[in-house]
Amino acid sequence: MSLSEDAEVAPLLGGFQAKAYARNQPLYCLIELTRRCNENCSHCYAAVSGGREEMPTPRIKRLLEEVKEEGGLIATFTGGEATLHRDFLDLLDHATRLRFAIQVFTNGTRIDEPMADEISRRNIFQVGISVYGATPGMHDAITRLPGSHAAALRAATLLRDRGVPVVFKYVMMSVNMPEYEAMLHQSEALDVRFRIDGIITSRDNGDASTFSLRIGEADLGRVLKDKAERENAPKGLPEAPKDLTCTLAKSTCAVTAYGDVYGCVAMPVAAGNVMERPFREIWRGSPVLEKMRRVTTDDLPVCRSCELRNHCTRCAGMAYVEHGDFYGPSSEACRQASITKALREGADPSDPHFEEVTARNLERSGMARAGLLRPGTGRWNGACGDRNHAPASAKLAGFVV
Repeated sequence: MSLSEDAEVAPLLGGFQAKAYARNQPLYCLIELTRRCNENCSHCYAAVSGGREEMPTPRIKRLLEEVKEEGGLIATFTGGEATLHRDFLDLLDHATRLRFAIQVFTNGTRIDEPMADEISRRNIFQVGISVYGATPGMHDAITRLPGSHAAALRAATLLRDRGVPVVFKYVMMSVNMPEYEAMLHQSEALDVRFRIDGIITSRDNGDASTFSLRIGEADLGRVLKDKAERENAPKGLPEAPKDLTCTLAKSTCAVTAYGDVYGCVAMPVAAGNVMERPFREIWRGSPVLEKMRRVTTDDLPVCRSCELRNHCTRCAGMAYVEHGDFYGPSSEACRQASITKALREGADPSDPHFEEVTARNLERSGMARAGLLRPGTGRWNGACGDRNHAPASAKLAGFVV
């Protein structure tokens, strides 16, 4: 996803986005403060790497300074659970002094009244709270932490009442889709905005068991249609970008709790480590990032001539974690493109034949042309997630430099 597609971030960027993209300025940096978490969510991408040292507070502070020196504007603190970092508030203070617009991603369980008071005093433009159901039974089953649903809603209320912008981050899965409507009403009742994500990725150690939680075509069609009506009405579904590349390693970057620098959090290929080298040296001199930046639509042999291209928002990171091929198609992007095409042509997700329509569309996708689709099934052939390695090295997926 490009920054311009993020409904909360886009207004902050103004005309900076195009300029930053052209000159490789890291406007948006996501920083994992820790991989530790008090929840154990069934779908989470973040795998803990045993034995690896997390960045100490002084290194995170210096990282913020380095990102700012390179033109950073928005800093997102995440985890794990960001508030578990012992110096969480101190790091918020440092980012505030550097005049970052700060976004915090949290599960909300540790935000009580004193914490809410402290957060409200910092330069926070948004706190995103992960919520996975409209009932404690659903949410707590996914987080595997009893009481986490009540804590998340309480955190949202405390922050909202102190004037901190809050958004619920809903991730739709096969298990919580029955509470979809109730989740929308939950946001309305609390006067809290929400964003819905229907994409489930693999874990960043290559474990693709999370794919079993993905919602079906009809449910995803409903989510996409509702999103378009909320955000684009009366225009309908937004047009797909002509360029199939994105802000990866151009105006976007991510740094893991262990110091690994990624071109994007969705692209787990380490370009270097800030525990070993300065951020500036990695950002400006990494052959891995340079290779990512040079890619154009013409370099994508399957996707550039795909029949679904005009409906596709391809993600290089998803293509990589799904099939180990940075230049190839993403099965999930192809699936979404097949659904978007059906919706644009007037198909209704509630129609019992909707999935037949999307399956026919998928037969014309890059996924099919790449041999990743079982003929006549509308389903991939099992190649997705077959990798047994953790994609932590730049010597993977063609990134031999």
